[in-house]
Amino acid sequence: MKMSALKAVTRRLVVIPAALALAASLISIVGAQTASGEELLPPDPTSSTGASGCVGSVVTFYGHEFYPSMTALFGSYSTSVYGIVIPIGDNDTAQATVPNIPTGTYTLGLHDNYGTGTDPDTFTVVSCPFIGPATWENTKFAWAFDPPLTKSSKGETSVATGTAALTGGASFDHDYPTPGSETLSTDLGPNSCSALAGGTTETTTLNINWSPDSITSSTVTFTGFDETETSTGDVQFTFGGSGVGTSVTGSYAGTDGGASSEMTLTTSMTSAALTKACDGKNGLKSIKILSGTLSLG
Repeated sequence: MKMSALKAVTRRLVVIPAALALAASLISIVGAQTASGEELLPPDPTSSTGASGCVGSVVTFYGHEFYPSMTALFGSYSTSVYGIVIPIGDNDTAQATVPNIPTGTYTLGLHDNYGTGTDPDTFTVVSCPFIGPATWENTKFAWAFDPPLTKSSKGETSVATGTAALTGGASFDHDYPTPGSETLSTDLGPNSCSALAGGTTETTTLNINWSPDSITSSTVTFTGFDETETSTGDVQFTFGGSGVGTSVTGSYAGTDGGASSEMTLTTSMTSAALTKACDGKNGLKSIKILSGTLSLG
């Protein structure tokens, strides 16, 4: 083969890979194609329903190139799109659930393997109450008495307070956890240890802030509590459960206003240890709560 012919072949071999690379880059820009030659483009949302709503509400998107593999984007948060039943070639409607995100205004978009399309509308997540029921676990905390409880009251009124984190909490109106922070306050009356014996009518109030803040906070009221012992001998306090003097406002009030709500607090002390602390010179300043549950709604 002559040298000029060899150079021509070499040039053709170099051009072919370059052409393939260019074609691949063009496909990534304008979309892929099906086996029949139909071009697959990124989602093209043109509008959506509703300007605001709660976590768990539904947003309907209108536009073009909608496929079941899409994800809806609320700012940097994503949620799987569901309810797409439009056949290929007429995919112009899709629905998405507002994910578990804080309050605020978010840009909307739809994303799939072929790219991302931005909705011209925005969506504002607002704070809304959740119905419930739901159950959480209490973390460890100190239940403190001010002034301390003694064997016999000195005529002072004691208030028991504590702050605990709540974990868990899936309920029938959503399927993701809602952690929270609860502050307990119990008006025990005279600062005698007999106030912990149970069967009282003292009021316990829980103020709960949920995460994210798009879930409305809750105020829980219990009237009285009972004292029992666990199988290991530790003291356990039970609030509510009977529906008498129990209520919830805000999130997780359920259909009965929270009347069936209940809370348990399990301590690290036996009855004998509580009595000994009450008989001590400084009285009972606090009880360590090791665990507990909170059921609302």
